[in-house]
Amino acid sequence: MNTDADTGFVFGIGTDLIKISRIDKLIQKYPQRFLSRVFTAGEIEFCRARLNVAAGLAARFAAKEAVRKALSTDGVKGCSWRDIEIISRPDGKPAVKLHNKTAALAVQQGVGHVLISLSHEKGLALAFAMAIRRG
Repeated sequence: MNTDADTGFVFGIGTDLIKISRIDKLIQKYPQRFLSRVFTAGEIEFCRARLNVAAGLAARFAAKEAVRKALSTDGVKGCSWRDIEIISRPDGKPAVKLHNKTAALAVQQGVGHVLISLSHEKGLALAFAMAIRRG
């Protein structure tokens, strides 16, 4: 059986599930410190324009975790939370934009782009990421 994974098309996958209340508590306890450490200005602005700010931020936090897993960045010095930015494409779908050390690591690993899917419901936020090889 020949799949895309067998030919090296998929570099890595990652998923993350988080309670929205966990992110909400961090926002309440450390509003500026937490937000500025983890999210870009664009991510914060996008989520603040939504009805449920915490749900949007939780989904993006889960997405960043999923991308870190897909790229295997755990333990790599200099790969910060803000280096993984979740943006909104013109069609409204989420997309991943990598910056700085994380972008350089992706290039070094042969990753051309990262696909992302986000969801939140009943107090939980979920993200799934797939790092795709260039080629």
